[in-house]
Amino acid sequence: MTLRYPKAFRDGLPADYDGLFYWEYIDHVLVPIRGIQLSDIDAVSQINRNFLTFDTSEFMKPDWDDPAAKKSGQTRTIDHLLMMAQATNGLYTFSHLDIVGKKIPRQWRWRGVTETGNLWMDDWQSAVDGREIIAPRVERWAKWSNERL
Repeated sequence: MTLRYPKAFRDGLPADYDGLFYWEYIDHVLVPIRGIQLSDIDAVSQINRNFLTFDTSEFMKPDWDDPAAKKSGQTRTIDHLLMMAQATNGLYTFSHLDIVGKKIPRQWRWRGVTETGNLWMDDWQSAVDGREIIAPRVERWAKWSNERL
């Protein structure tokens, strides 16, 4: 199993957890080519060509907080998804939410590409319990996406 932090994973299992995906049979063929390792996006939603992805971590990831830190493959993947959405000139939008705190979000940041192709990123926000702040914003995204054809 390719888990960097197995205890942290077990302590904060994802919603509808149905077991581990043992990807060693795929992972070992990618690593020799460019050192690529598989990573995951914790959740994704798509409404009318508008995508919203989530990545969660119990603790702040070094490349989330420090622009000088080496970016993980996962962060680079999300950056490339943002650039791809930007290149579609509004045909697709892409938003991403980084969340620190598996059960109760303590910090979060939104970034994305608007329907006009503009790239944006919010500053990190903090609260003792961010659920009541994040949920309405996700709801606004869903309503906007549902109305946009």
